Amino acid sequence: MRNILNESRKITRQLIGKSFPKLKDRRINLFLSPIGFYAFCLPGNFIGITKECNKLTKNELKGILAHELCHAEQYLKMGLFKSKIQLLHYFLSSKFKMKVEIEADKMAIKKGYAKELFLSAKKIRLKIFDNEKIYGLSPLQIKSYAKKIGK
Repeated sequence: MRNILNESRKITRQLIGKSFPKLKDRRINLFLSPIGFYAFCLPGNFIGITKECNKLTKNELKGILAHELCHAEQYLKMGLFKSKIQLLHYFLSSKFKMKVEIEADKMAIKKGYAKELFLSAKKIRLKIFDNEKIYGLSPLQIKSYAKKIGK
């Protein structure tokens, strides 16, 4: 049986070693979460992984984790206090949430994870109901942005 938490930890270590030098000396705390949509990042380097991740391929999981590590880098840059304020704003404003998610997607693409992000975005969109709001770049937007910046 697949141990998604151990697999995520291994992928996270690889991603940090290859593309996230600012997080190299930081402890990233991955945990299984009973709530949430695939994965999420909280200030203080906490990344929650949900059971939905069991349905992802390794590359799809890598795309999601690269995206979440981009959030961790953003939080690190802001500092703990400012990142907690941002998190509150994130949950209160869907416009701000969209901005934050697109920013993280673009960071992941710049770091070289366009293919993995594209695959995960495609999978996530299959799970969305018609009336649900989708945050972040669509697969087509990911492809377009990656081409635009030469990734």
